[in-house]
Amino acid sequence: MKMDQKMLEDALYQYAPQYNEIDFIRKLSPLTQQVGLRELVLKALKLWFLWQEDLNTAERSVIAGALGYFIVVVDLIPDTIIGGYCDDVLILSYGLQLLATRITPELEARAEAFSQKWLAK
Repeated sequence: MKMDQKMLEDALYQYAPQYNEIDFIRKLSPLTQQVGLRELVLKALKLWFLWQEDLNTAERSVIAGALGYFIVVVDLIPDTIIGGYCDDVLILSYGLQLLATRITPELEARAEAFSQKWLAK
C-alpha cells in the first residue's frame, strides 16, 4: 500500500508528541559521559536542529524515523549491552546521509556548541 502525502503527514504528527525535547536530552545526556559515543550525540543533535528548519514532509519523516528509533528504548540491538548503540549510529548516519544537502556548516556548529555547553555537564 502506497502512502499518500496526507497519510504520511497524519502519521508523522500523530506520534510527534512522543518525541519531545525533554526525552531527547534525557537520552543524550548520559551518552556524553561514555567513551566513543560523541559522534552518536553529534549525529542526533544535527538531526534535531535540522528538524527545526523549514522542511518538507518527506524530510521530516526521515528525521522522525531516525530520532524516533534513537529515542525509543526498544530497538534491534538493546542499548544496555556492549555495542548496543551500533544500530542507533547506523540509523542516524543513514538519516544524515539522506539529508546531507540540508546540513550546513552553521547547523554543524550549533550541534557542536550545544553538545559542549549543555551535554558535557
